[in-house]
Amino acid sequence: MAEWKKVLVSGSTIDVAALQVGGVAISSTPAELNLLDGVANLIKADFTKLAAVESTAAEIDVLDGVTAGTAAASKAVVLDSNKDLGTIRNISGSGALFSGTINAAQFVGGGAGITGIGADTVANALTVDNTSIALNSGTTFNGSAAVTISVKADGITGAKIADDAVDSEHIAANSIDEEHIAAGAIDETGLNTSVSGTGLSGGGGTALSVDAAQTSITSVINASITKIGTAADQEYVDFSTANEVNTKINDTERLSVTATGVDITGAATVSTNLTVSGNLIVTGTTTEVQTANLNVEDKFILLNSGSSTATDESGIIFGGANGTAQTGAALVWNGDYNSNDGRLGVSNVLAANATTATVNYHLAGVFAGNATNAATALADHVGNIRVESSEIYIYV
Repeated sequence: MAEWKKVLVSGSTIDVAALQVGGVAISSTPAELNLLDGVANLIKADFTKLAAVESTAAEIDVLDGVTAGTAAASKAVVLDSNKDLGTIRNISGSGALFSGTINAAQFVGGGAGITGIGADTVANALTVDNTSIALNSGTTFNGSAAVTISVKADGITGAKIADDAVDSEHIAANSIDEEHIAAGAIDETGLNTSVSGTGLSGGGGTALSVDAAQTSITSVINASITKIGTAADQEYVDFSTANEVNTKINDTERLSVTATGVDITGAATVSTNLTVSGNLIVTGTTTEVQTANLNVEDKFILLNSGSSTATDESGIIFGGANGTAQTGAALVWNGDYNSNDGRLGVSNVLAANATTATVNYHLAGVFAGNATNAATALADHVGNIRVESSEIYIYV
């Protein structure tokens, strides 16, 4: 018979015949365990660390008597709180001692006593990325080749160019774009007659104009027009029916616009947002939403809306959960559980077109209150937890 069983938690007195941790029996007696009473903040790793120390006493002694910031013979070196270190006698080595730039302010006494540092010569090009170059008195440019000074991008402004200093020989071919031509700078006198063509006249000193046959194309209004397209039996817009515009592909209607709405024949693809101000009713057997994220504003979602049978199952399938397309693990409402009490469960494998489900196990819930109230709430199901005052029970 199923009933509520008390669960022992912290604060409860536990009296057991034997203890196991991780499948290993604890063989120590209570008296042996009590030797650890009062010992705090020790973990297993503390003991393994001691066992792993392999340094000799002499190696550890180099730390004895060390003062931070002061070097001592045959002792470890420790920087002080300012990262300073004193009383070092000599430092020797090979290679670069520092990387980067060292200036006089980084030496005690300004570096006045430093000798043996020779001057260097800048052999490569000098690049100055600033507004001006200041040279000391008497400085000259030397070298067997001509001196070239490079100016940074956008370094020469219009104020630095003399009037009439730029002519055609200074303008590179194909370097003048549309943005360099002022509005209204080119009129009909600047156009060649070659700009005219079918439907256009002018150029060569004459203003461009649309031929009369084009009706200036600000609008095309003609009651006799019935079709506009590539061919009468191919792609065209059909105006032959009053109060209706039809678009046809291969002489087959695909889109019809009337005073009452729009009718689409065939599959429709919307490449941007689609807003439906009224109700959206989809008929058919399958509705697919192929999107990265689905946002539903409603607070509740009704599944199995057409059913009035309490024993029916309904749920949500998590596709790909078992590695097969159009199937997955499912969260299922098991309607006929415990004489139609109903309970949420998990079906390990459920196809997308399934109409029934096999529940492999049920979800456990938590009820707060006494056993009578738990039965009224249909919470007295195997595996559920009940909390009453400071006690915990499980229904088994």
